[in-house]
Amino acid sequence: MDWVTLKIPSYYNQFQLIDFLIDMQVSRKKIVSLENDQLLKVNGIFVPFSSCLKTDDELDIALTQDQTLDYEPDTTEANILYEDDFVIVVDKPSNTIIYSDDFTNQHTLANQVACYYQHHNLNLKIRHLHRLDKDTTGAIMYAKNILSHAYYSVLWNSETITRKYIALVEGHFDKPCGIINLPIGKDRHKNNHFLVLQSGKQAVTHYQVIKELEKTSLIELTLETGRTHQIRVHMNYLKHPLLGDKEYGSKMLCPRVMLHSSSITFFHPLKRDYITVLSPLPGDMNRFI
Repeated sequence: MDWVTLKIPSYYNQFQLIDFLIDMQVSRKKIVSLENDQLLKVNGIFVPFSSCLKTDDELDIALTQDQTLDYEPDTTEANILYEDDFVIVVDKPSNTIIYSDDFTNQHTLANQVACYYQHHNLNLKIRHLHRLDKDTTGAIMYAKNILSHAYYSVLWNSETITRKYIALVEGHFDKPCGIINLPIGKDRHKNNHFLVLQSGKQAVTHYQVIKELEKTSLIELTLETGRTHQIRVHMNYLKHPLLGDKEYGSKMLCPRVMLHSSSITFFHPLKRDYITVLSPLPGDMNRFI
């Protein structure tokens, strides 16, 4: 059986193992399964989950459910921006979908991550934490084990995570910065299309103008919420659609939607610190600027 090992930081000194798992947002049902099936060890031995942890204890997590890769490895490896035993941050290229629901598409980002795992002898399941649209480039984060998957899945839209984007949009803004707090809901008349709707879910986007070009603006956006197509919907509502985004009002010809996930900042519960991972602006956006 394969195992992954995580070191316990001083913050969790004298925490009971069960309380540590609860702090990691692991569900009660999953905790019972981990204990009953003996899928966790502390310093190489199975211990009751009432046992207290100590600083620098080594927690071994069984990878029994990861023995079969759920996505076939692509011929191309994912480009890694950051990696440790807890998470991995990948630099997503344009014209690439995150994954295929029916596993038929073998050239998704999930397949590229599977290729990276295979080449580095990491027998891990692909654990998505969020999505980016097909055209959107940049940083996207994956969990590497059941603890990080539980932790970030529960706390994704909280102060634990900050995501910033760079976009090229049509026109110039009246104000150099602002907050867009407008609810977003599904368009009942168009599949996979979203609108600003009073009956929708709360969506909050912060924007700041970086540079004004002749007919366009380069802006930075920060998300407080993670609604589908949030940036595209909000920018279209302000009459500043993303360049190349025909679905959401763009009139300017562009080979793709000019949106880039420029950074992810996340709290790492084992390092007890915030980590910021940057993704450089892709060539096509640099050339346009």
